[in-house]
Amino acid sequence: MKMKHNCIGDKISEYRQNKGLTQEELAGKIGVTPQALSKWERGQSLPDVGFLAGLCNILGCRADDLLGITAAKITENDDEKAQGEIWANLRNCMEPLELTFGKDFVPTF
Repeated sequence: MKMKHNCIGDKISEYRQNKGLTQEELAGKIGVTPQALSKWERGQSLPDVGFLAGLCNILGCRADDLLGITAAKITENDDEKAQGEIWANLRNCMEPLELTFGKDFVPTF
């Protein structure tokens, strides 16, 4: 089953090729099989979040670029400091992300 949006797979392929790496080389560097990497690039599966930091390090990119995240405001109250901390955490992929929704948001589902 192919996923509708293959942004991350396309980005992995693009960055890998720009680094002059084969699928086998990149797979070996991050500790997965070439078949798994191929599935990521074709949009048939997604990498586990635990691989993002390694992928970004090897490919020389940031997690937000790899995930296709744009510099949009991501807090309800436009708190610049909170937004900066969230973006830093996403870029580093080292700390868990905590999402907090306002009381009026949940009933909309």
